[in-house]
Amino acid sequence: MSNNRFLRAYGDTDFITGLRALAATMVVIIHSGAFMGWGSVGNAMTGAGKYGVDIFFVISGFTIAKTFTEASSYRSYLTRRIMRIVPLYYVLISFAILVVAAGLMNPSYWMLRFGAEPDLYNWIMHLSMLSYLDYRVANSVLGVEWSIPIEVFWYIALPSMLFLSKSLKGAVATMFVLAILTAAFSYASKKYLGTSLPIKWTPISQGHLFFLGAWAFFFRSRNVEK
Repeated sequence: MSNNRFLRAYGDTDFITGLRALAATMVVIIHSGAFMGWGSVGNAMTGAGKYGVDIFFVISGFTIAKTFTEASSYRSYLTRRIMRIVPLYYVLISFAILVVAAGLMNPSYWMLRFGAEPDLYNWIMHLSMLSYLDYRVANSVLGVEWSIPIEVFWYIALPSMLFLSKSLKGAVATMFVLAILTAAFSYASKKYLGTSLPIKWTPISQGHLFFLGAWAFFFRSRNVEK
């Protein structure tokens, strides 16, 4: 029996499924502390798991460029992107806030650290996908949700800037500007707020990864066509 009934096919970009599997495994490793206590090598392997999120962002940049280029309109593209991620996110965030507010589940580490509450403000900030504007709530509900609003931001914004990724020069220049801005804002944040998280958990600090993925799409498309 063919496995095609169970596995979604992506044509000549099926390799992305493997990258997603790798990234997901790395995220599980870092959050579970899988190899902690196995000496310096195990600790390094566990710590390297944090780059799984970076891989996901690069994949997203590639996918955004591909799906927008192939879409009949911006609306159809955005609908497709949003429906892949937002409905389940809404359900999980709403459920988690409810059970924490009811005392049925302990608050996350980040909720306790920054004194956030499982209240209406927190819920609205998450559902509006603007939670990155307030680092105190950005990762406070599930402790791992900070990346979703960043994904949605670039779903919306990147299509209008894809022309910057069509050449290596444009992509590198854009990534350089984003890196400089991230460094400057991170320095200011750490100096005045004592932490760089207000910048780390924002679209600007992850933007270079999306542009790298978009450039990879255009680079690959040109070489495949040849």
